[in-house]
Amino acid sequence: YMDDKVPESRIEKCRADYAAVIGKPFEHFFCPILRRDEPAQLIRGHIVNEALKTSNAWTPQRNDVDSFYGSVIEADLIAIIEDRLRNPFEVWLDPKRCRNHRPKLVCGGETWGHYFSPKVPKPVSGHTPILITDNDDRPVAHLTLKVAPERILDAKDSEIELVIDRDYRPAIIAAMLKAAHLTLFEMMGYQHVFSAAGLLLSDILRSFYERHGGSHSVTESEIEQFFLPFENMIAPLVVTNDRWFRAATDRFCVFLPTDCGATVNTYFSFVNEPPVSVRAKAIRFRPPSGTDAGAWEADVKDLRIPLRQAMPANEVPRALLVQVVEWRTAITTQTISHPTNSPITSPSGRIFSGRPRWSWNSCCGLMPKRW
Repeated sequence: YMDDKVPESRIEKCRADYAAVIGKPFEHFFCPILRRDEPAQLIRGHIVNEALKTSNAWTPQRNDVDSFYGSVIEADLIAIIEDRLRNPFEVWLDPKRCRNHRPKLVCGGETWGHYFSPKVPKPVSGHTPILITDNDDRPVAHLTLKVAPERILDAKDSEIELVIDRDYRPAIIAAMLKAAHLTLFEMMGYQHVFSAAGLLLSDILRSFYERHGGSHSVTESEIEQFFLPFENMIAPLVVTNDRWFRAATDRFCVFLPTDCGATVNTYFSFVNEPPVSVRAKAIRFRPPSGTDAGAWEADVKDLRIPLRQAMPANEVPRALLVQVVEWRTAITTQTISHPTNSPITSPSGRIFSGRPRWSWNSCCGLMPKRW
């Protein structure tokens, strides 16, 4: 049951490695995530999501498990990576991206309902139609705010924000745990799978998969409830050694236990109550080659990894993305008639001045409370 892209030699290599660790070969394929040996379609699964564009490395994976995490978890990761450098108007006005990020207009703590129309909307009492134009006064979209014109005219520029009130931490946590597990599996084979770190990671990933029976119909709340308890296992990694770390901006550290039984309590105490920062040393594995059996190499420079990074001063609860909407001070007016035939004055014309301030955090668009 193998995809043509998975060479038989790669499966045989895994089979021989499994036999060296366990004492006998697997019959079909022993999945490092489910820890089961059973018939399944195999594919080339990316170790690190290809959207990060840091590595093309792959390892044999079960198609059902890989597609489950790709659809349920990594879709959010891809969306945030693809959209963080886009113009804010493009994100807001694009139907697909708007569904992904669900931006809200907030004024003085009050959420203003709004909707877009393909053409000039019909008048609705208590609503305000607004034409959004670009810097050359060309129409971009027809926006209708579900608030009266008087409320808009009374609002101060600094009170109006475009906020994406989504917590991306659960999806990022899951994606990083999976990437860490498959990275170590590719480096160390089944020796890692049956280590303390491998058992912990596979237990987490397998439990979530089996809880939903492999179904892709998983809610955002279910992802949050399951993966947020593991957030202290993950931390953004701020380093400057590009020779050792390929990713330009998206670097994460996953803290895992060792096989030394005496350190188990220390590890769980650490992830339950992490310190402000830790001093660490980067170590990488040099794969075997020819007569070289392979070995671990340590960087000569120490790393200082902050584990509690404060949010900006203008933090919005749970908000990962905040944009201040700058309303044009000179708003043109036009007279329209509501169904009641009572004319009112409504603002129209350009409502944004220049390029609005739009800030994505450098770590995959993340601004979690602790990070």
